[in-house]
Amino acid sequence: METFGTAKAIFDASPSDLSMLGASGNALADRDIRSEAFASAEREIDFIESKGITAITYISTSYPERLRECPDAPIVLFQLGFCPLNSQKMVAMVGTRHATEYGRQLARTFVEQLSAIDKGIVVVSGLAYGIDISCHRAALDFGMPTIAVVAHGMDRIYPPLHRNDAARMINSGGAVLSEFFSGTQPIASNFLQRNRIVAGLCDAVIVVESDARGGSLSTARIASEYNREVFAFPGRIGDKFSTGCNRLISDDRARIVLSADDFMTKMNWMPEKTAAKQPELPFDAVMPLTDNQKAIFDILRTGPKQINELAALSSLTPAEISAAITEMLLSDVIISLPGDMYDIPLKASSV
Repeated sequence: METFGTAKAIFDASPSDLSMLGASGNALADRDIRSEAFASAEREIDFIESKGITAITYISTSYPERLRECPDAPIVLFQLGFCPLNSQKMVAMVGTRHATEYGRQLARTFVEQLSAIDKGIVVVSGLAYGIDISCHRAALDFGMPTIAVVAHGMDRIYPPLHRNDAARMINSGGAVLSEFFSGTQPIASNFLQRNRIVAGLCDAVIVVESDARGGSLSTARIASEYNREVFAFPGRIGDKFSTGCNRLISDDRARIVLSADDFMTKMNWMPEKTAAKQPELPFDAVMPLTDNQKAIFDILRTGPKQINELAALSSLTPAEISAAITEMLLSDVIISLPGDMYDIPLKASSV
């Protein structure tokens, strides 16, 4: 396209003209390859026209500008639904397929908070089990547009269990998006390929919950390579499906996010009138406390205490208190004061 200007000019070019493109030119000059390319395109046009799907090419004015900046942007996107792909604010929310109740509730609470600030923000995810579908459903429930980027052709929805959710998205101002021709199966490599679209479409990527390995971490890595903002919710130390998020934060590969207010402020998206009104997620939602930690936290509500005072006011042993305090300090749930005293931060005192 850069060499010839238009697609028509490419197919009208002579073999000698195409030779300047090297291997790609040799493929285009092959009559059998050209014939199959046209036949494939015609089949796909028939399919998308019958299903009301829009084909958005790289040179189209409706092609997502954020994605166009990416060096490996897809040549064509297939869209079912009418959500603008150049919306002013777009956020990807991703995470493990094996979401915990904490992760699902965290995703829902965050989207609810986000909707209270700006319902026009588009929530993008991958329609997968776990965190992805939790984010999509929360967006639908709280009146926000949401886009599912899928890893297969538009002749199917995977997983099939989420077909109704996809229909709700399309009927509620959202969309389903894919770069794959119909008939393409949802194989593993396609999901990794899909992740770059999720990252490239958006201004920021938020990892809600993740194991030490997983597709959401690849999305975060790609987003960083695309110079997108990357955020992660912290989880309790030692929890399997918080390991990835905690590692992203620890390695400075993601900024910590505690609430929609916190996220919007860091993105410079917060309207002035709502900046002071949006509460943070409670500590026991963002950083779930164990029974021992909760007992200590409740005692510290009354004021700073030393370990011996905590032991006297609770049924915990000094060893249990020491272990709980260490983890709470690392998680910024409590703070250390001179004189071996411990207290809870001012912002948490009313939680």
